[in-house]
Amino acid sequence: MIPEAEILNFTSEVAEGDISHQESLEVPEHLIPEAEILNSTSEVAEGDVSHQESLRDEDFIRQVGDRRFKIRSFHVSKDGFTEAECEDKNAISPHNASTLRVAISDGATEGVFSNIWAELLVNSYIENGSYILESYNLKLIQSEFVQKAFQIIASMPETRHWFMYEKLDRGTHATLAAVEFSDSETIQILTVGDSCVFWQDGGGIKMLPELSSEDFGAFPNTICHLPKTWQNLKQKVVNKEIKFRNNLPILLCTDALACWLVKELKEQNDFSVLEKISQFSDSNTFEEFIQGLRERKEIRNDDVTLVVIDVLPLNV
Repeated sequence: MIPEAEILNFTSEVAEGDISHQESLEVPEHLIPEAEILNSTSEVAEGDVSHQESLRDEDFIRQVGDRRFKIRSFHVSKDGFTEAECEDKNAISPHNASTLRVAISDGATEGVFSNIWAELLVNSYIENGSYILESYNLKLIQSEFVQKAFQIIASMPETRHWFMYEKLDRGTHATLAAVEFSDSETIQILTVGDSCVFWQDGGGIKMLPELSSEDFGAFPNTICHLPKTWQNLKQKVVNKEIKFRNNLPILLCTDALACWLVKELKEQNDFSVLEKISQFSDSNTFEEFIQGLRERKEIRNDDVTLVVIDVLPLNV
């Protein structure tokens, strides 16, 4: 294993400089042990998910206190890309957890290994909740990410190493949207970037963060793996505590679908669309719906993830 302290020290030194002005970047050979290189990038990307479950087009039932929840997840990859290339990740608390947490993350295409970074973020949120944003937890995630990245790069042809390290030095980014249900009358919502949470509030519909359709065209706030960016991270966080009323279902979705929902809800005043979205029961129907939006140019070609959380009667 790569010593954590050495990984953090090395990446911190790299992060502080602008690689475009450096003549060379020597990666210490002892930080990339050949014996520990994984056989494929997919093996690295899977990681250890023993503490949580990945949501992949399935239904999950969870009980917290006297409430039972049904969680449904749906996913459609970008046209022309495989499932393995998907940069959206999501996760849910295990059955024995006293708190229900659900999280989604959208890895930024511009960075390298953003799918791995996104998966580490959702896994950490499931385990730590909002404490994921504390520096000591971020350092643990960053250490694991850099180790996996080094292993993948080391398995590539040597001629690609410099390019990949340069890309890594520019930063890998991902958004985050998450909700937490505990044995109380409140729901905690946390977001960073343009992955969004929607819920009912009385006769209206609320979302976090509050965005217009134009906001989705800009560069979103993200969580970056470079420690030098963390000093401003808390300014990017949008969180809210809401009362547990008749506000279910709660929807979490990544930016492409969130942008479409905003247009329908705020610009077309079509409030029935949230009910329609929340009633999908199988992945094939959801994929057909997304493909229809793409064909009509109503949604851009991007990975799409939707998670729907409902409360169930106790006798179900």
